[in-house]
Amino acid sequence: MTDFQFRITKVTGLGAGTIVPPLGLNRVVITGLTDTSLLKIASRAVPFVIFLSLTVLMIADVTTVSPLLPDDIYE
Repeated sequence: MTDFQFRITKVTGLGAGTIVPPLGLNRVVITGLTDTSLLKIASRAVPFVIFLSLTVLMIADVTTVSPLLPDDIYE
């Protein structure tokens, strides 16, 4: 894994970590803003969690995906 690929995997993984348990800070903030139950928000976040998990795995495993992402976003 190259340094560039590692950085992209790290940033994407951290983005996914704001949604998934045990912390899921974004879900807690949305719960406070909208007065909706945490379980309802968590159930609607499942497709995003699946997509982000697949994206992180694809970036980490397929070395030809990372160079396709723009350089100036991550540097």
